[in-house]
Amino acid sequence: MGRDTTPVTGEGQGGLEDVAFLARSSNRLTIIQTLRERPHDRHELREATSMSAPTLARILGEFEECGWIERSGREYRVTTAGGLVAGGVLAAVDRADAVRRLTPLLRTVPTDGPPLDVEALADARVTVAEPGSPLGPANRFVSLTERSEALREFNAASVQFFDASVLRTRIEEGRRTELLYERGVVESLLSGHPELLAALIESPTVDVSLCESVPFGLSLFDDRVGVSGYDAESGALTVFVDTDDYDARRWAERLYESLRSDAMSITNPDPTGADLSPARSHETPVEFGPVQIDR
Repeated sequence: MGRDTTPVTGEGQGGLEDVAFLARSSNRLTIIQTLRERPHDRHELREATSMSAPTLARILGEFEECGWIERSGREYRVTTAGGLVAGGVLAAVDRADAVRRLTPLLRTVPTDGPPLDVEALADARVTVAEPGSPLGPANRFVSLTERSEALREFNAASVQFFDASVLRTRIEEGRRTELLYERGVVESLLSGHPELLAALIESPTVDVSLCESVPFGLSLFDDRVGVSGYDAESGALTVFVDTDDYDARRWAERLYESLRSDAMSITNPDPTGADLSPARSHETPVEFGPVQIDR
């Protein structure tokens, strides 16, 4: 039983043909993934995949011819070669699916900054500003902020109306808040919300610092991580992605602390002449063990 592929020649082309053969059929991917979990007989495979008997028989024959599966009695199992090929293709498919879901966010992220951890954000909730719900991302951000006792955040966009409202509430309620802002954000506060900047600096539960370069918006809530994407021209929040994934939390913690270690603390409560002074230059670097997430 031969494959329905066009023969190709040249170095690496055989491998490319194998990848294309497996990746272009969702049925093939489903069967090889099912067999990677554990051996199955034909009856079990039909129940697990809901495929017709002829389709199942054809694909199993193709896989046996490739050397990707083998029979032991009534059961089919993945060979070492099949496991290696399938693992690589399935990982690539998963990454492509994640990129597709995160495209609204990825469009807003500069290519020369720290990369997003696409795998860790693969199953994140993606909220996009749409004609019928232009404030969807902002509302999601506000809802997570309102229920989070502690908040650590960096931001590269101007402070918007919902940011200002949320920050005033956190000051009034005495909730612990750490803010890392780009110079443009501080200038936005000075020009648009000078009293808010003064209140942030004077609050005993708020720490405001300046970073020279922030790649995107990142918020560390009690039990979730949020990533904000902004329109390059208007500065409006257009997409907000959030997750409680453990690996995403570790990635966010590392990125936040790397920016925080080079931050400058804003210490002058006078909004007309805020001073920028070195802070934390002698801090001990953060040692990452298991990340403790507040509940």
